[in-house]
Amino acid sequence: MAEFSEQLNQLFDIAHVDAMSKIKIEQDKEFLNDQRNDRKMIMTTEDKELAEKQQRSKDRRDKEEERKRKASLQSASAADANDSDDGKSSDVSDNTDSCDEYTPSKAFKSSATQLMAQTKKKTSRDQLFNADVTSPLDRNKTSSREAVRLMIPIAAALGHDPNDLPISRNTIQRARTSARHEMSKAIMDNFEPICPLVLHWDGKILPEIVGEGSIDRLPVLVSGDGMDKTLGCAKSELRNC
Repeated sequence: MAEFSEQLNQLFDIAHVDAMSKIKIEQDKEFLNDQRNDRKMIMTTEDKELAEKQQRSKDRRDKEEERKRKASLQSASAADANDSDDGKSSDVSDNTDSCDEYTPSKAFKSSATQLMAQTKKKTSRDQLFNADVTSPLDRNKTSSREAVRLMIPIAAALGHDPNDLPISRNTIQRARTSARHEMSKAIMDNFEPICPLVLHWDGKILPEIVGEGSIDRLPVLVSGDGMDKTLGCAKSELRNC
């Protein structure tokens, strides 16, 4: 009877056979070992350690908000003081100077208009989506629609108004197509072999560049005098995987 009573105080262990290797949190491992042996640890309704961490985090946020509030009040007070000083100086000038109201010259108006136009000038597609941007999109197999979702928050985080930037799925797709053609043309223009070449080709199943799955392609390359150059890797319409 005494032996049966002692077994009642033992843990009814239904843990996984590999629980110690699957559990990543060291504290959880210690708790499981404790429950299997002396059972000195207990489970309560509140995690005191987590509650203390959350309270410290809340205190830091409150201090930061209080600091920002004091800074804004100081800025407002300084602005009011400057406004009062400007009002006094303007009253003095009105009493002592009876000249007509100042009107800017035509040259000043023209230069100011040009400056505003340059400031509001929108970024062109070629400036925003150059080869440095489109090439990583192709390498990471990012669709044009996904690129839009990435570029808008990035532009906003950098301080730009996304409405002033040519960000759209069709714009990105056209820029990517143009960059591919320009890169291909530059590679062909710079390839000037001065030795006899051997032509090689063979079918190979490769991952699809845009989308999922694989496709049968026909790589074609030339080699000679210790160098090799890929001429193309066209899709094969005979077999798609």
